[in-house]
Amino acid sequence: MANNYGLDTVTTSAIIDYAVDLYERGIIGDEVTEGLELMRNFETALALVEQIARREGFRNILAEGWLSCIERFGEEAGKYAFHIKGLDVLSDPRMLFNSECFEQIVNPRGGFHVVPALSPTMVPGRTPDKLMRHCTRIGVPEDRISSIFEPEFNMARFTKWIEDWYSVMNIAGICFRHPIAVNYNLEKVTKLFNAATGVEISPREFLRFGEKITNLQRMINVREGFSRKNDTYPEKWIEEPLRLGDMEFWWKDYYMTKQYTKEDVEKLIDDYYDEHGWDQNGIPTRSKLKELGLEETIKDL
Repeated sequence: MANNYGLDTVTTSAIIDYAVDLYERGIIGDEVTEGLELMRNFETALALVEQIARREGFRNILAEGWLSCIERFGEEAGKYAFHIKGLDVLSDPRMLFNSECFEQIVNPRGGFHVVPALSPTMVPGRTPDKLMRHCTRIGVPEDRISSIFEPEFNMARFTKWIEDWYSVMNIAGICFRHPIAVNYNLEKVTKLFNAATGVEISPREFLRFGEKITNLQRMINVREGFSRKNDTYPEKWIEEPLRLGDMEFWWKDYYMTKQYTKEDVEKLIDDYYDEHGWDQNGIPTRSKLKELGLEETIKDL
């Protein structure tokens, strides 16, 4: 039915779940839903899909998406919204905290999951030596590898290099899904690019192009007023476990040894900015922009 109406099934199902959650918590009631009792059943979902598509009454608010719901239902409702920068959350760190989960928080687009699909952390329990080998393959300098793994594996610092590698693969026109990307390394991709284009750049220069793209995307957001205040995540990730039957799952580190607090996540965001050479407000520094040849963007600082 969602496909027939031209509705995105991920967003529609997430918004329906959100509406039911608010109803169960008493944040919205029958006066808002216009007498429709919101329950976790097929009939409720069917009714809401139909009415969202037709933009009827209360369902018209849902049709406008996350930010509209938060604005109309109030600040309390915002605590339970499952979005990042207005886009759906596609990976939940309470099941597995990997680079995909962290990258959603800091990605300029918001809840977007493609970039870190290159990462071996998509699979749980990769040993540090395997992750180190991956870092070497994608061109992470030795001194930066040390910062990623000492004193313990740092997902935020690791994610920075996954982002740059993603941009390199995009430039080369090579599929970036991990099962494909694992067959390539920075040197091989650079040789293919040079052969296809007739230019001559080094692997280090090619990786720098990837970093330049990441910084340019960030500066586009800076121009529009974005900063650290926008690199947020659903409060439920920290405040509540993910419940599956009788089981509860809390947000823990990649190796599932430590449960994260809000302070832990803020420290990861600090580390991510530091690895990029940005200030602690998440904004590229003037020196970083000059280093990458992005002087024209300095006017937006």
